[in-house]
Amino acid sequence: MADPDELHFLQDSADDWNMHRREQQWMHPDLSEANLSAAELPNADLSGANLTKADLRAIDLTGSNLANADLT
Repeated sequence: MADPDELHFLQDSADDWNMHRREQQWMHPDLSEANLSAAELPNADLSGANLTKADLRAIDLTGSNLANADLT
C-alpha cells in the first residue's frame, strides 16, 4: 500500500516530489495501489518506485525517470 507521506509530496507537484527525492536519495518510494490517474507529473523522478497496481490511467509522465520502477 502506498506510503501516505510520499503521496503527499507527489500530489503537490512534480517539482516538490523531485526536491523530496533529492533530499532522500536512498528512498525507494512505495506508491503501490496509489490512485495517480490523471496526475500531472512531467519530469518526475520515479526511479526505483514501487508502482505495483497503481492507477496510472491518463497520467502525464512526459520526461519522467522510471528507471528500475516496478510497473506490474
